[in-house]
Amino acid sequence: MASSILTSKHAGATRKRGPRGLQGLPFVLPYLPFLIVFGIAPTIYAIDLAVTNVGGGWVGFHNFVRTYHDFRFASAFKHVLVYTCGWLFALMVFVVGLALLLHGRANRVSATFRFLFYMPGALAGSAAVLVWLFMLDPTVSPGAFFLHHVLGADIFAQSIAPGNLPYIFAMIAFWTGAGG
Repeated sequence: MASSILTSKHAGATRKRGPRGLQGLPFVLPYLPFLIVFGIAPTIYAIDLAVTNVGGGWVGFHNFVRTYHDFRFASAFKHVLVYTCGWLFALMVFVVGLALLLHGRANRVSATFRFLFYMPGALAGSAAVLVWLFMLDPTVSPGAFFLHHVLGADIFAQSIAPGNLPYIFAMIAFWTGAGG
């Protein structure tokens, strides 16, 4: 008797679960064309470009080998590595540190600092570009001491020299992402 009641309960739950699984479909269907057009199709196209030559002939991994042997590959890889390590390290250390500092009592000072830490991430793209142009110009930047003594930059062109770009991009990404 108990097993027949248990079986009928599970059978009823199974029947109800079927139509409920389709309830999310209206939310997913509008996204599906965008996923295909802007996600799946470009990925397939990029893979096709990676394994074919200019004429469309199959070359396999030859393009990857040629890129690896290019004289610019090592420096580009180093720049990406410096950017990624600098950005991740800063994000992990400073964001966790700030979170621990602000975790204390919720008072007015804490709320003010939370707002100040959020602001860099809240800037719109064009406004952020203007802010960073200002911040990286040693003649007007509040961080002029750092730009003069650490980077050795006296003018804007020196502060954005190609050797400094991975660090600058990591700093910009950190301040943009840390606020969020």
